[in-house]
Amino acid sequence: MKTRNIIFWIVVLAVIVVVAIIAWPHSQPPVASAPTGEGSASQPIATAMFFCNGGKTISAAFYAGTSTPSADPNQPPVPGGSVALTLSDGRSMTLPQTVSADGGRYANADESIVFWNRGDTAFITENNVQTYANCAIPSGNGTTSSQ
Repeated sequence: MKTRNIIFWIVVLAVIVVVAIIAWPHSQPPVASAPTGEGSASQPIATAMFFCNGGKTISAAFYAGTSTPSADPNQPPVPGGSVALTLSDGRSMTLPQTVSADGGRYANADESIVFWNRGDTAFITENNVQTYANCAIPSGNGTTSSQ
């Protein structure tokens, strides 16, 4: 009888351990890291979660940077900020800020990926096709600032 009790408790313990291992989060969600380089901050100045058409989401962390004068004195300075994005399709990327007449514009070097943000709205174009459309921060859930 004692042997059955010992086997029973060993099985119960094994089941608890297996359930705990399965339930324990094995990986953290992708976290956008702060950009590196001159003028970058280690903490974002603001973060936001945008909800887009098709159930897509964009998590954005905005970083300040130092603007540099344009080579052409008739042009505005080149912004030094950046945005770290985590997309609902699992991709993460950091894009430098670019010159914009209205809102914030961030793009990679060949501008094949562009993130636009104005107020509580945003969208992403990839190779001139809008892949994340009509993105907005839900009412009452504005961006958060780390300062």
